[in-house]
Amino acid sequence: MQKILLIFLSLVVVISSACGNSSTNQSAWEVKFEAAHAALDSGNVAAAFPALMELREQALKENDERRSARADMMLSAMYEDCGGNESALTLAREAAKKYEELGDSAELTEVRLRIASMTDESEGRRLVMQVLGSDSVPEVTRLVALRRLAYSYYKDGEIARATEIYQGIIAAGKDFPEDWAYLGMLLLAEGRVDEALEIDGRLQGNFPAVYKFKTELYKRLGRYEEAIDAIEKMDAFKSGYYSDIHDRNLIGALAGYYETNRQLREKELYHTRMILWLVVVSVVSVAIALALLFGRYRRRKNEVVEANVRAVSELQEACSASENECNAARESVRRLLRERYKVLDEVCLIAWGSPDDKVARRAISKKMNELIETLASDKGEFARLEAMVNEHYAGALDSLKAAFPNVKDVDYRLYVYTALGFSAGAVALLLGIDKVSIVYDRKRRLKARLLRLPAGAGLVEPIS
Repeated sequence: MQKILLIFLSLVVVISSACGNSSTNQSAWEVKFEAAHAALDSGNVAAAFPALMELREQALKENDERRSARADMMLSAMYEDCGGNESALTLAREAAKKYEELGDSAELTEVRLRIASMTDESEGRRLVMQVLGSDSVPEVTRLVALRRLAYSYYKDGEIARATEIYQGIIAAGKDFPEDWAYLGMLLLAEGRVDEALEIDGRLQGNFPAVYKFKTELYKRLGRYEEAIDAIEKMDAFKSGYYSDIHDRNLIGALAGYYETNRQLREKELYHTRMILWLVVVSVVSVAIALALLFGRYRRRKNEVVEANVRAVSELQEACSASENECNAARESVRRLLRERYKVLDEVCLIAWGSPDDKVARRAISKKMNELIETLASDKGEFARLEAMVNEHYAGALDSLKAAFPNVKDVDYRLYVYTALGFSAGAVALLLGIDKVSIVYDRKRRLKARLLRLPAGAGLVEPIS
C-alpha cells in the first residue's frame, strides 16, 4: 500500500512540474510581448523590433496561431508608424487570415479596419462594410469604421453620403475636431460657405484635416493671408510628423536584427562545411580502398588467365606426341576452356539470382556487364563461341545442324553455352529466361531428341 501511495505522489509531482513549466513558458512569452509593446509605445523601435520578430518566430515554430497573429499585428503597427505601409499591410493580412481560422471575430474586426486604412478604396470600403454589418462590434470600433466609410465617400465625391455619416457622428456626441473639419469641407463642396464659416468659429486642434479645411475656407473667402498661415502650420505639422518617423530608426533596427541573423547563418554554414568536408574525406578514403581491392583482384585474375594460357599452350604442344596424348590434351583444353569462363559464370549467377538487388548489381564491374551483353547479343562474339565449340568438340555444331536442321534458335544457343561450361543460371540470364527450371526442362528435352538420332550419343556428350 505504501508503494502504491509513493507511486501516486510521484505522478502528481511530475504532472505538477509539467504544468508549471507550461505556465512558465506561457508567462515568459507574454512578459516578452508586453515588454516589446512598451518599447514600441515609447518609440524605441530598435528594442521592440528584434523582440517582436523572435516572439513571432517562436509562435510560428510552436504552431501557435493566436500568438503569431498578435505579433503580426504589433509588427504591422510598428511598420505603419515608421512609414513602411507595404510591410504593414502584408503582416495585417497574415494576422487577419489567422484570426479568421481561429474564429476570433473581435480581433478580426480590428484587423480588417487596419487593412482598410492601408489598402485601396474598393477593398477598404468592402472591409468596412463587413465590420459595420456585424452585430457584435463595439461602439468605439463602429465609430472608427463609420469615419473610415465617410472618408471613403468624401474621396470618391459622394458628398451626400459622407455628410450624413459625419452629421450622425456629431449628433451622437461622439465627435472629434477632424469630424467637424471633414464636414466643413463637405459643406464647402456643396457651396454652403456660411455653414462652413460657423464650423470654423468653433474648430480648434492641431490636425492636418483642420488646417486643410481652414485653408480651403479662407481661400474661398479671399482671406489669403490666413490661408497661407494655415498652410504653413500644416507643413510644420507634417515636417514634425515625418521627423518623428525618422527618429524611430526602423532601418537601424532592421540592420541590427539581420546582422545578428547573418552571424548565426555564418556559424551554421561553417558547421555545414565541416560536415561536408568530413563526408568528402570519408568517400575518397572508401573509393581509394575499393580501387586498391579491385586492382588486387584484377592482378590475381590476370595471373590466373596467363597461367591458363600457358597451360593451353603446353597442352597443344603435347598433342602432337600421340593420339592418346592428343585426346588427353583435348580433354585438358576442354577443362581449361570451362575454367576460362568460370568468373563470368559466377557473375551471371549473381545477376540472375539478384535481379532487383541494387547492391548486388553495383558489385558487378562495368567490364563484366559489357562482357555479359556481348555474349548475349553480339553476333560476332557468338560466331567465335561456335567456332570454339566446333574446334574442341570435333565439329559438334556442324553435326548438330546436319542431324537436326529444324533445331530452334533458343535450343541451339543453349547447346552452345552449355558446351562451353555455362551453368543453368548463366544460360537463363544470357537467353533472357525468367526461371532456371525452364533451362533444365529445355536441356532435358533437347537431350531426349538428340538421343533418338543415329549419332545422338556423340551429340549429347558436349552438354552432358
